[in-house]
Amino acid sequence: MKNIIAYLMKVLNDESLHLKKTSELLQRKEHVLIKNDLKQLEEIVLRERELFMGLRDLEESRKSIVELFTTRYGIKEKVVNLSRVAEILGGRESHELEKMK
Repeated sequence: MKNIIAYLMKVLNDESLHLKKTSELLQRKEHVLIKNDLKQLEEIVLRERELFMGLRDLEESRKSIVELFTTRYGIKEKVVNLSRVAEILGGRESHELEKMK
């Protein structure tokens, strides 16, 4: 179970990083659009595509982890969230997950 929690924390951290990069990229895109720089816009669009594909993969990983929790602990998927997982786990992992909220 510790490996699953470590993987969940990695996925959540990676999602957070991807979202931060996406936000920064959107800000950059706004400036590029204002300047009407088509070459930079093409580069940004390609990078956006990469980030969105990465986010999609991370979401699928997170969904798989949720499915593992629902199966292992017999809880409904709709009630699986960080608070619920932390409550089930207790200990150090619980504290780490609570910090991620």
